[in-house]
Amino acid sequence: MRIAPGLEDLLVPVDSLTPWPGNAKLHDLGEIRQSIERYGYTDPVVVQKSSMRIMVGNGRHEAVVSLGEPMIPAVIHDLTDAQALYFVLKHNRSQEKGGGYDDEALADLLREAKEYAGDDDLAELTGWADHDLAALEQALAGSDRNLDDVIRDMGEPGDDDLWPTLEFKVPPPARAAFFQYTADAADDTDAGRFLHLLKVAGWSPEEAL
Repeated sequence: MRIAPGLEDLLVPVDSLTPWPGNAKLHDLGEIRQSIERYGYTDPVVVQKSSMRIMVGNGRHEAVVSLGEPMIPAVIHDLTDAQALYFVLKHNRSQEKGGGYDDEALADLLREAKEYAGDDDLAELTGWADHDLAALEQALAGSDRNLDDVIRDMGEPGDDDLWPTLEFKVPPPARAAFFQYTADAADDTDAGRFLHLLKVAGWSPEEAL
């Protein structure tokens, strides 16, 4: 397995570590495995010295175990049980709250990555798919538009245009799943895919009228 410079001296046996009991943080194991297989070890896990329990990196440890690798880089930190628990909760909470993204900067990075990728699958390389970039660009293009711009481009709204609009943010894996499960939609718009998903779930538009 490829190891980033400086991590060689941190390698410990995988079976010497214990996952954090009752770990509440969920992981996309497939994404983590794919990243490790492609890029190797780039981040060590963080372990409590007294118990050898994993405070940070439980998903990485699980992925490494599933890959059959015998060693994993680990930073061993001397914390009490209370401190270790506080740290686990604080670390996970800070990741959850985070700072979001600067959409313009993210779009620039994805365009640069797409140039590097060429014909390769952007989603496999970065976790961001082409449609994520397209959605970002569409959102950014419309950020300076006002109601007059919309009316000029689309005309005055008709009765059918006064339906409710749903708009919400989801993480990239959820968006990817949305496109995966709606690939058979006859109408390849977000609205068409959403209606397709409702019909698959058993909703009947005739019953709602």
